[in-house]
Amino acid sequence: MSDVKKFVKDEWWVQVEGDVARFGISEQLQEDLGDITFVSLPVVGKTVKKGEAISELEAEKAVSELASPVNGVILAVNQEAEANPELLNSCKANENWLADIKLLSPISELV
Repeated sequence: MSDVKKFVKDEWWVQVEGDVARFGISEQLQEDLGDITFVSLPVVGKTVKKGEAISELEAEKAVSELASPVNGVILAVNQEAEANPELLNSCKANENWLADIKLLSPISELV
């Protein structure tokens, strides 16, 4: 994946390589929620629409649904984070990502 991150609102960061985007939660959202204790990830193979809820995070301060920032198909999810949600409290992109999505709309629509 590219080292360049784009940020979508205060929720997501995204790294794009070709027509695949890896999404993770932003440092701002991590701070807002506090320590994450549970994550529900999207189903691989599911087609998602921009604005559709695709993940739910439970943390010490709140429960938050996260909406897809793009139209796409879920290619992969971070199963390690689902088993160990505390990984999402990290700022390391190789740990705090949620899903890889095959883009069905231009990445310029993110921001």
